Amino acid sequence: MSDSRLPYDRQQNFNVSRMIVATACDRLPLLLSQACKIQKEFQLYYTNAKQTMWYCHFDDDIYVNIHALLLFLAQYKSEDPFYIGKRTLRGIWALNHETKENLKVDFATGSALCFSRKTMEILKPLVMEPNHPWNFMNLARTNADDIIIGYIFQSYFRVPLTEPLLMFCQYDDLRNLTEWDIRNAVTLGHWGRNLFLLPGENADNVSQQSFLQRFLALHAYYKERRNDCHGPQNITARNALTKRCYHRFYISCDENVSTS
Repeated sequence: MSDSRLPYDRQQNFNVSRMIVATACDRLPLLLSQACKIQKEFQLYYTNAKQTMWYCHFDDDIYVNIHALLLFLAQYKSEDPFYIGKRTLRGIWALNHETKENLKVDFATGSALCFSRKTMEILKPLVMEPNHPWNFMNLARTNADDIIIGYIFQSYFRVPLTEPLLMFCQYDDLRNLTEWDIRNAVTLGHWGRNLFLLPGENADNVSQQSFLQRFLALHAYYKERRNDCHGPQNITARNALTKRCYHRFYISCDENVSTS
């Protein structure tokens, strides 16, 4: 999902134009622009993927360990409402649009989120009906999209946030993750000098790498060690789960394309 149409040269270089949905969200003010892209993702889900068990959104600076994600989500019933993500700053103040008073909101960072099919069902009227009193885009005029999502689940649906311990993002101390943490991570982020280190790496040597370089190194690490410390039966079971469940998931990546 991009702010605007992917430039032709990038379409040719990356051959990803068929996987990217262009929007005109970049023409809106900042808060509405952020919410607009999420709304477009929701609408795409309701149009093309409403039979899937889960909806997930990840920003383009988040690495997703698909095997770990599927195994984590398999613990929960998609028929129940779940709001899953990494808790960010606690106690952020938001405006109650009904009472016009401030209240503290518990919410997940917008860089990595998963909703069950039941959650997407109950969220649909707020996304698709412009005159709904809790319409998502109307609420987004006063707060960032991730805060609004937390506000809706806290104050309207009364669904608590479920936080995976192994969903790591830029708000975690990535420098102190153990090899076990990295191996089993559902997601990994990157922010400035707060970066994860793979076994044998030196912080000074990787401090200037972009998040793409870090993720390529991480991907190579996972690929190299995929069969380490796992018996054949475990590998078979894990791969069977992935093949059986993969088509039931709708996973969206925020491309954040800029044409400037």
